[in-house]
Amino acid sequence: MKTNIGESCIRFMRYLLISLFIFGSSAFADPVNTLIKVKANVGEASGQDTSNSVTSEIDGDVDGTFDPGIIDCLSNGSGTCKETITYDDSNSTPIVRLTATPDANSVFVRWTGGGATVCGGTDPLCSFETVTTSERARFNYAAKFSLEVLGSYSGNNVTSNVGGIDCYEGSGVCEENYPQGDGDQVILTAIPDPNGGVFTGWGDPSLCVEPNPGTGPCTIEMPRWQDMEPDPDPPVAGPTTVAQRAIFDSFQLTVNRNPVPLNPLAPPKNPSYIVTSEPAGGIVCAQDSSWPGDPKHDDGDCNEIYAPGTKVILTATPNAGTTFSGWGGPCSGTGTCTVTMSQNLTVMAIFATDEKKLTVVKDGDGKGLVKDNYEMKCQPDETSCEESYPAGSPVILTAKPTKGSHFIKWFDAFHCNGNDEEEPVCEVKMNNDLEMTATFGLSTLTVNIDNLDEDPNVLVDNRVISAPIGIDCTSSSTQYSGECDDNYNPGTKVKLTAIPVGNHIFTGWSVDSCNVEPKKECTVTAATGLTVTASFAPRTKLEVTLSGSGTGKVTSSPPGISCHNEPPSIPNETSDCKNNYPKNIFVTLTAKATSSWDGLTAKASKFVGWQGTVLGGLCAGQLICEVPMDLANSIIIDAEFEEVNQLTVSVMGAGNVTSVPAGIDCNSGDPADSEGCFEDYDITDPAATVTATPDPSSGAAFTGWSGTASNQCTGSNVCELTMDASYTLRATFHVQNTLTVERIGTGDGRVTSDPAGIQCGTNCDEDFALGTTVTLTATTYAGSLFTGWSEETCQTGTTCVVEMDDHKTVTATFKALDICINDVVIDFGDPHGIWGWLNNKDWDQIHPLSPAHQEIGDIDGTGIDDLILDFSGYGLWTLKNFYTWMHLHSLSVEGMITGDLNGDGRDEAIFDFGPGFPNPWVYYSQWNEIQNPNFPSGMSVESMVAGDIMGDTTKDDVVFNLGAAGIEVWNDHDTWFPIFNPNTPEIMVIGNLTGNVNDELVIDFGDAGIWIRWSAFTWELVHSLTAENMVIANMDRQAVYLLNNDELIVDFGDRYGIWSWRPNTANGWMRLHPLSADSMVVADLNCDGNDDLIIDFGSPNGIWTLMGSPNPLGDATELGFYEPGAKRRWKQLHPLSAEEMATGNIDGVDTPPAPPEDAPSSSAISDAGTAGVSIPAPIANQ
Repeated sequence: MKTNIGESCIRFMRYLLISLFIFGSSAFADPVNTLIKVKANVGEASGQDTSNSVTSEIDGDVDGTFDPGIIDCLSNGSGTCKETITYDDSNSTPIVRLTATPDANSVFVRWTGGGATVCGGTDPLCSFETVTTSERARFNYAAKFSLEVLGSYSGNNVTSNVGGIDCYEGSGVCEENYPQGDGDQVILTAIPDPNGGVFTGWGDPSLCVEPNPGTGPCTIEMPRWQDMEPDPDPPVAGPTTVAQRAIFDSFQLTVNRNPVPLNPLAPPKNPSYIVTSEPAGGIVCAQDSSWPGDPKHDDGDCNEIYAPGTKVILTATPNAGTTFSGWGGPCSGTGTCTVTMSQNLTVMAIFATDEKKLTVVKDGDGKGLVKDNYEMKCQPDETSCEESYPAGSPVILTAKPTKGSHFIKWFDAFHCNGNDEEEPVCEVKMNNDLEMTATFGLSTLTVNIDNLDEDPNVLVDNRVISAPIGIDCTSSSTQYSGECDDNYNPGTKVKLTAIPVGNHIFTGWSVDSCNVEPKKECTVTAATGLTVTASFAPRTKLEVTLSGSGTGKVTSSPPGISCHNEPPSIPNETSDCKNNYPKNIFVTLTAKATSSWDGLTAKASKFVGWQGTVLGGLCAGQLICEVPMDLANSIIIDAEFEEVNQLTVSVMGAGNVTSVPAGIDCNSGDPADSEGCFEDYDITDPAATVTATPDPSSGAAFTGWSGTASNQCTGSNVCELTMDASYTLRATFHVQNTLTVERIGTGDGRVTSDPAGIQCGTNCDEDFALGTTVTLTATTYAGSLFTGWSEETCQTGTTCVVEMDDHKTVTATFKALDICINDVVIDFGDPHGIWGWLNNKDWDQIHPLSPAHQEIGDIDGTGIDDLILDFSGYGLWTLKNFYTWMHLHSLSVEGMITGDLNGDGRDEAIFDFGPGFPNPWVYYSQWNEIQNPNFPSGMSVESMVAGDIMGDTTKDDVVFNLGAAGIEVWNDHDTWFPIFNPNTPEIMVIGNLTGNVNDELVIDFGDAGIWIRWSAFTWELVHSLTAENMVIANMDRQAVYLLNNDELIVDFGDRYGIWSWRPNTANGWMRLHPLSADSMVVADLNCDGNDDLIIDFGSPNGIWTLMGSPNPLGDATELGFYEPGAKRRWKQLHPLSAEEMATGNIDGVDTPPAPPEDAPSSSAISDAGTAGVSIPAPIANQ
């Protein structure tokens, strides 16, 4: 490259003046940054697990006091291995101290590395003045010693002077680590068993420092790893083990093989053979033709222990290509070797292989490397090299030219096993001594790359390519890669193209003819030894600064700058205010004001303008500034932001908000206003006022202001506020749509809504705000079925979701059901079993056994009731749909009830298994334990009933009587609450005594009387007497005097008989019969819509029914059940008394057909007859 000193001086002065103009004199006082990199590794190839480390300390004031640095670099690749130190070069340069610390199983070897390094030698402390450097600490493994004791007596023993060796045959401490690796001398002492043991010698005397230790101590010097080369060849594979053997009561015979140096990367020169012994089964010492002494390639045993006086015959057998040269030691010649074992003996078996010599000679004007496949390297500056190989070995030679040279040919190429002489690879067969000549010549074109003003430690892959192809050179190309030179024919025109990468630009060629104008293409004529240099330089540096009292953000296109002075809006967001760009482009900067938070209030800002010495008026008053990168090598642009008061307006609903002064025009239907509408007001005028005016859309109404400024919005809808701070203001507009519910059909039911409002029955119209989602729920009354909605989106289920985007009308259809509770299941006890009085006309035996308990409920949701029976020792069974028996559980229960707990039209069965189980269980296709968090150890249940006491309309609640522990209610499968009453229940019933939404709970508290719990959660005394039995029925629901509420039927015992109580009536109590009953149940036996009483008066009176008007619909001629003169009919159902009774519709028949005339009796029970049974007079007189 040509150099002109005058031009260089002028160029430097120009750079000095430009730097002073742009940066000022402070540009030459910038802090100095230095980078220190370290690496801690173990000197082995396999990467064993170690924890050696290198740490740093810094003496910043150069006063001898060091502070911890951040470097803590571990040999396993973890930790911090880099540290950047910044200091002012006008002061003293800080001192850095690196400390290399080995772990317990390693030793520090030395400091190594190449290039920019300052440490060296074996001292683990390295101190230097701060400079950019890359250091490497080399460690190696410590040594390990192991010992084997062989003999006939268990008391034979070997001990050591250091460490903890105390070794017996098959026991004791026979291994020890010497982790410091500093050449410890371990002295082993053999101690024979006092009962007759004899020490005969050491298995490997060569390990002992003593020339011939015999039976004396053996001193072993552990390896000194500090004496190893920095890069051992071959690499150390891991911790080294030194092993010795102590022999007692016998002698060791050892066969040593050829003394060939172990070098796995040298050409293979070792023989192949086997040495055997008689007696058989002793010495079998073999070696193949791979590596000598390598256990992977050795076979058999070269050491054997023999009893004293044993005669041993050794035979040496060479393999093909190997010659046995003779014995060494106690034997000689080439025959067999016979020894008598009177001492430890070592016999040398000497074998040899044929070798041939290869000489490599280099010729020509160029240079290159020649290597073989065994790591023989003939370096570029060497003119010839020699190496020996076993006869017949294949050797592959490779010629690699250096940069600026090319390979021409091989001389004597006929030896190259068919390879072309101009090919750089030549394979030869070493049948004879050979001489091969490799000829190298100079290339006709070589390219160098110079990255001007670039840190030499930073790799930048700027690139040069050629046409015709041949050159593809980068900054990282090596001297042997062949990418930066080619051997074009002399005179060939070659076009070179420079391609800068990263933050660099191309600056010029070393060929003057290509630099009339700096351009990326240069055409040259190939000639021997021609070299062309392409120069590259970093691109322009652009820096953004932020000033002023406000906060903001500046971004760039192309990207690279994202500079802000407010707290980051996302975690770990960084502010990047500098970047390098090519000189030949424009960079577009965009300013955006942001908000900040001072801990009390939000602070808003606005953009003021751009400042920069090189800009002039280029970007004045604009949010966007386009900066040409060729203005200077380094450009600084300042963006100024000012703190202001800001009004943020948002709209909820259908409407618009405008402001005076103009600026706010916020409409909820405008997607651009989804985050609110903003307007800035100058902070220098804190008395500025703004008037905000709401304008509702058609069909909407303005309902008010909210936000931090809403307290200033008084009086009319218009809001006048003083902008003495930043404020938020939200306007809410409401649109009301009417939802109308209509009920149609032959059935009866009601519809409710969520949100509340619709309660149809009573309220079937309700207004809801625009956009409200309303869920309608249909609930059927007894004897009806809900069949569907008019809404297309609500075709199935009892709920309908309506979106109130307009006025809506929804129709709910109910269908009347004819099915009624007209079956009575009676347990007559043994031997009669269970019978059913079906449809008020037929007896049918259900099962011959008598159950302990029975209950009825529709547990499969088919509309037909199922019978649940507890057969004691046979467990729980259910008769489904009157035809199918199913076993529910093998255990018996103390109590059971049914109820629809989740409102799906399907009953759940609740069971109390008694004291052996802490909680009751519920069956709903599967078993689940009912757990009450108020009773973590379990509930002891006395009795339980089910009904809708919470008014859910579709779901039953379960009331548990826990005796002295109180009363607990289980609602909706997951909610528990107590019912507070100081008394203990004896009887509990549930029914709708008021006709309201929810049922009432009636409890007989014994001596405290009978009480009712109203829907308002208040208690009222019903009667001061206690009851024998209670049921709830509605015996005049369909009469002319329609009463939709139930009545309480109370059996006060033998003294007072059976009475009915109707709340909220003038004559609340009415006597039904003077006799007391054994049990009572309720059913609509004739399906006339009125409940009927089934009463067991016990023996001898039997079971009777009490019915009201026979007209199922009622008319003007019929009086209600409780009216004077009303027809109330008593009829004996059966003369026998019952063990237990239950009612339901277990056969699915809706209306009982008229009984056939003279129908024969269908049951043994009815055959018992009623002839001669007298009806008690009090009953007949009723």
